[in-house]
Amino acid sequence: HETFGPAAGTWRNWWKTQKARGLPKDVPPAANPEDDRYAPPKKKGEKDDASYYGRRVFSSRIVFVMDVSSSMMTLMTPPEGVVKDVGAITPGPRIDIARKRLADAIESLPERTKINLVFFSNEARLWKPSLVAVGSSRKAAIDAVRAAAPDGETNIFAALRAAFGLQGKTLAGLDLDEVPDTIYFLTDGEPTRGDMTDRKELLSWVREVNGYMKAQIHVIAMGNMNIDLEFLDRLALENGGETILLPDR
Repeated sequence: HETFGPAAGTWRNWWKTQKARGLPKDVPPAANPEDDRYAPPKKKGEKDDASYYGRRVFSSRIVFVMDVSSSMMTLMTPPEGVVKDVGAITPGPRIDIARKRLADAIESLPERTKINLVFFSNEARLWKPSLVAVGSSRKAAIDAVRAAAPDGETNIFAALRAAFGLQGKTLAGLDLDEVPDTIYFLTDGEPTRGDMTDRKELLSWVREVNGYMKAQIHVIAMGNMNIDLEFLDRLALENGGETILLPDR
């Protein structure tokens, strides 16, 4: 708990004498401001480790974004290698696969994890105005996921705005405690609707906004047709995340 100002020599002289004695045993561990971005370690008796498409979920403030455009009714059968990597998937409409995996992920989350949901097609719909604790809303969240019905086109810009909490708000009006540390973005399409559909423009906008928010963006890309993997890969890579690809057999 000493301070000797900016003079390096003063610190050097202090260390020559301090090094031989060792650091005081009652010095508290340094706090890491990044620690509260993650859920606490699992306690005895708690649920199994949370996961989503085969990846463990450590985050404490999560927004799950799910594409509910008409194309999500397309039937798909992922290859065996993909199924082995991400976990069991029953062949069927993409929307059924997406709903099942998201419901399972929510079921596995620790009670103190805060979440929100975004469903998007022509527009984006936030499930709740802000993040809510899973412990008090798990069943309601799962019910909302199971009720999501496909219709319309793919408004990726509106979905990302909602995920960042910018639906009807500006950056200056955000409460940083309500900003997600992680966004899981699931889609099977390209940006075909909304105020911004140009890929480069979208990526630039996300970089600008996320330079302030610092959220990781993980992308789950479903299918082989009508999907811009280069764009989705960059959306994840430029924002600290990864792309999980679920191609059709």
